[in-house]
Amino acid sequence: DHTLTAATRLPEAAQLLSFNIELRYRGRAARITSCDQVLLHLPRYEYEWQRKYTLTQPVLLPAHSELRFTAIYDNSANYRSNPDPTKAVGPPEELMRAVIEYVLER
Repeated sequence: DHTLTAATRLPEAAQLLSFNIELRYRGRAARITSCDQVLLHLPRYEYEWQRKYTLTQPVLLPAHSELRFTAIYDNSANYRSNPDPTKAVGPPEELMRAVIEYVLER
């Protein structure tokens, strides 16, 4: 397993609305957290799940909250979504991308 983490801070208080993430074939799990709260957790991510995840209720986050996106990749022969475990991978074969939709509280 290989874990990558990216983070960003909100400039102001905001209502979080949705996420769109992309990992590609070797992506095995994904998680978005903020303020010790799990906002999105996909413990068994599938490549076909690259869609918009809309929260049932907006989540209000205070100004300067950190949003943390963690992805786990599996390049082993045992991972069924891996097209070629003998190949070293990186961009563009694999990537980690998140689009986070929010509305600033003004």
